[in-house]
Amino acid sequence: MGTINSADIIKEDIKTYAVVIPSLNPSEKLSIVVEELLNIGFNDIVVVNDGSTAEFSHIFEEIEKKPGCTVLHHSKNMGKGKALRTAFRHFYERMSMPSGAVTADGDGQHAALDIARCVTKSIAEPKSLVLGVRDFSGSEIPARSRFGNKVTSFVFRFGCGVKLSDTQTGLRAMSKELFSEMLQIKGDRYEYETNMLLKLNRKGVLLTEVPIQTIYEDNNACSHFKPVADSLRIYGHILKYLFVSVASFALDILAFWVLHQIINDPILAMLPIVYGSAIITPMVYVPIVSTFLARIISSFFNFSLNRSIVFESEENYKDSLIKYYSLAAISMIASATIVMLTGLYLNESDSTAVTGIKIIVDTIIFIINFRVQSSWVFKKKTGQ
Repeated sequence: MGTINSADIIKEDIKTYAVVIPSLNPSEKLSIVVEELLNIGFNDIVVVNDGSTAEFSHIFEEIEKKPGCTVLHHSKNMGKGKALRTAFRHFYERMSMPSGAVTADGDGQHAALDIARCVTKSIAEPKSLVLGVRDFSGSEIPARSRFGNKVTSFVFRFGCGVKLSDTQTGLRAMSKELFSEMLQIKGDRYEYETNMLLKLNRKGVLLTEVPIQTIYEDNNACSHFKPVADSLRIYGHILKYLFVSVASFALDILAFWVLHQIINDPILAMLPIVYGSAIITPMVYVPIVSTFLARIISSFFNFSLNRSIVFESEENYKDSLIKYYSLAAISMIASATIVMLTGLYLNESDSTAVTGIKIIVDTIIFIINFRVQSSWVFKKKTGQ
């Protein structure tokens, strides 16, 4: 993590960045946040009214009168992700585009100085997505926020190879080089921010963390986060990845069992293969052949769904296919070898028993492949 001191913040620099604040039924704190941002030096603040009810109109009207402030309106609540995309689309429709933007919450959780720090870091590292990260170790942190962050951080690190201390932060700064990506990221609600991290990580964008103050007023009572519905949306992308992997794993096991039954036919079992001076018995070659054929079937199924549904990969088909099957070949050889050696060691040739061995072996390989696919096979190189 990089620490930015207040002395390092240059007003003329932060003026080149816009501040984006999505808002739904805000308290008076929103006006205070905007005023603090103006006082620290920002002069381009875009607030998105995400379908707030009429009783909150005066807050947005007050903000709109301030110099350098723009309020965009949704006729109905469409979600945080949609609000953020509305702001980024607005930049393309203006006469001039800012050098970058920083997204922040308008409920007082993000101090103006911390927002400026993240902008300063983004200016220094324009190819990075800068995240303002909180410290969740304090006793004042609401239990649901602490638990939610720990779970999401674990899933990101284990499943995607992304080590982040705060995956749910809404304070994110980026140069205009990433604006087009912001418009392409899917998700209308809180899952948008999760998808942002996943997509940019796959494209090789560096995720840089800047420590910020941890502020929770009134136990985060103003949050519009719905624990069950929004959590399912946040983990939706990762769950798709897991579902496709498990479905492919199940298909591989089923195909292996069927093929092992066919190849291990009693008549074929009487026909050992003679290779030079060596005699290869069915106990040796049946698991190998069955594994090979089953993996061809399941791997293409897995590759196709991961590329089109899970990752929505834009990478060259041939390149990703070569990398995928390089990994599949290594996995297949490892699986067949370990299953064969284990079967020989246990003197076991029954199809069901050998299939059980394969389940254990391939579970371990599956965990390894899960990480490699997300961090290498479908990950774009920086600059692509």
